[in-house]
Amino acid sequence: MDFANLIEERCRLLGISKNELCKKLGKSHGYLFKVMSDGNPTLKVLESILDELGLEIKFVPKKIEQQSSEPTTEPTTKPTE
Repeated sequence: MDFANLIEERCRLLGISKNELCKKLGKSHGYLFKVMSDGNPTLKVLESILDELGLEIKFVPKKIEQQSSEPTTEPTTKPTE
C-alpha cells in the first residue's frame, strides 16, 4: 500500500474527509495533494500526518540472513628453498 492509499483508507476508517484532515494539520488541500502525489514526504511531514490519523512510525531491524560460518581457507604454499 502506498502512502496516498494509506491516507485515504485511514480517513475512511476514521470517518473524516481529506479536507477535515487538512484543517487538523493546518495545511491546504493542495499541500496534502502534493504530499500524497509526490510520494516522498519528509519524516517530519509524514509524522505529523500519521499522528493526526492515529498512526505512528516504527523502525524495525531487518532480518539478516546469516552466511555460512565456515572459515574460508586459501591454499597455502611452502616457500621453495
